[in-house]
Parts: sequence; C-alpha cells; structure tokens
Amino acid sequence: MLNYLKRLFQSSSNKQNEELNEKSQSLIENAVKLIVMQVVAIPKEEISNELNTPFCRGYIYGLTEQLLSVYGINSRKIGNEELTIILTIFIGIFGENEGSARCGKASKEAELSYYKTLSLLEAQPNFEVVNGDEIEEFAKGRILGGKNIPNFYNDGTTPVGLGKYLAQRN
Repeated sequence: MLNYLKRLFQSSSNKQNEELNEKSQSLIENAVKLIVMQVVAIPKEEISNELNTPFCRGYIYGLTEQLLSVYGINSRKIGNEELTIILTIFIGIFGENEGSARCGKASKEAELSYYKTLSLLEAQPNFEVVNGDEIEEFAKGRILGGKNIPNFYNDGTTPVGLGKYLAQRN
C-alpha cells in the first residue's frame, strides 16, 4: 500500500504535477516530523496505543489540514489528493495496517465533527479538558492541531499541543 502511494506521487507527466508531488512529499515528511517530535518521550512500542484517541486523531487531522493550506495543496473540500496525503501521514505514524484503519476512523470523525468544530471555534473552549464525548474530543484535537501550524510557520514556535495532551493523560 505504501509503495502504491509513493508511486502515486512519483508518477507525473508534467511540470505542475512534479511541483505538486514535491510539495506533497515535503508536506508529508514535515507532518510526520512535527508529530514524532511531540511523542519522542514515549517508548516506541507504546506510541500507537497512546495516539489512539479521538483527540490525537483529530490533532493529526487538523495539523495536516492546516499544512495542506500552508503548502497550497488544499481545495475548498478534502478531495482524493488531500485524502491520499492524510492517509500517507497516518501510515507514516502508525504503520500500514493501523495507519489505514485510523485514517478511515479520523475521516469519519472529521465528517461527524464538522459542526461541532465550527461551534468550538466560536466558543474558544478549554482544549485541555477531556469530557468523554468522542466527537467533541476529535474536534478539539483538530482545532489545536490546526492552530499549532501557523505559530510554527510565523514565529518558529514548535508545536506542543499533542505532547501536552499526552503528558496530562499519563
């Protein structure tokens, strides 16, 4: 599966596709690095379990959505190319089998949390409070993941939202 996804990005017939492929590869590499540097203190064998929460899936999804915008790859809605990039990032973090399954779950949660995300953006909730509502937790993670990216690109502030969440859980 991962080889198939790599071929999707590598097969290009014109200069525009080549530029897009380079952007996509760079985006994927940066997204995985930004996630991994926040979980570096967690033993490798525990990362998969620790990141298997709605908040964490939302954080990864939101961070990726914002990176799509920063890289100029996004459209008004998530299409095939964007989903392929999101899937590749989840596979890069969780491995081929778990990454595919968690990306599928995150995509469904993103769809279900759309209106909750909008209402939370207006309300400015405390993102540190976990209340057990999976859709709300996904939406909070999605918002925080998205908010961490402009800070990183504007002033170099390293994203720490996921790391803080994980530290508070343990």
